[in-house]
Amino acid sequence: MTDLEHDVQTAVAKARSRGHELRHEDVMALVDFAEQAGAVANRRVTDLLEANNRYLEDARKARAVAAMWHRTATRSIEDAGEQRSKLVEAKRDLAAAIERINELTDPARGSFTYHEVEAALCVWEWINAVTDPRHKPSAHEAGVGAWRENVGTVEARHASYDLARYVLRVFAAGKAINGEEAWGGWAYDWEVIPAIIRYVSFDASGYKFDGWAATEIALNAISDLDAQYAAPAPAAPTQTDALLDKAIEIAVSQALRPFLGQRNTPELRMSLAGAVGGAVAGAIAEKETVQ
Repeated sequence: MTDLEHDVQTAVAKARSRGHELRHEDVMALVDFAEQAGAVANRRVTDLLEANNRYLEDARKARAVAAMWHRTATRSIEDAGEQRSKLVEAKRDLAAAIERINELTDPARGSFTYHEVEAALCVWEWINAVTDPRHKPSAHEAGVGAWRENVGTVEARHASYDLARYVLRVFAAGKAINGEEAWGGWAYDWEVIPAIIRYVSFDASGYKFDGWAATEIALNAISDLDAQYAAPAPAAPTQTDALLDKAIEIAVSQALRPFLGQRNTPELRMSLAGAVGGAVAGAIAEKETVQ
């Protein structure tokens, strides 16, 4: 006997106890119906479980596919970024190469602007000045003399073109950093040119720019000029100065005494000015007489 049949028979027994009479065939019909309904419910539950399992399986597959797509997309983005960086670098190298080619093949390469000619003349003037036999050269200038002696005057003069363009690059960098007045107040030929050329290394074999950036050289050259032409510090006061100051203080104090308590008027101020001036002049004259 199944649990369902037991439940039905229990229900029938309760019905009979209350005076209700059920036929056996009616009871069995109810049992059959209940069993069919249970079977249908079981199949429905089974179908739902199978459908849920299929859904879970599809979800797991979809998650795996999504993860694979995510990894693929991430690799694609990383590859694209790397390719973009390589492309930018290649474009930069290409631009530099084109600029160098244009520079080497420019028909105007052998011509000069007004400012380049002016700078070249100033550089040549400076070379002549520091290599003059009557000039006592610094260590840097001695290198210039050794270079000129080795390469000859003609080669040294031709080098002034190259040095002039270098000077102009540094000169422009200085103005770009500190404005149009960056080099103001200093003589272009005798102060600015030497301050910049000082950062070119010379020896008997030639000269080189040491690979310094134009902006760095400009800052150094301007700093050198500032230090070279800075106003000297005032001298410390001497004992004589201190005594003179004290004498003036005493003389002024004595000159002011007659005016204490008087009303402030234009006439009084004029008298005060005359008295103070006379006291100061007298103190100075007395001090000079003593010295």
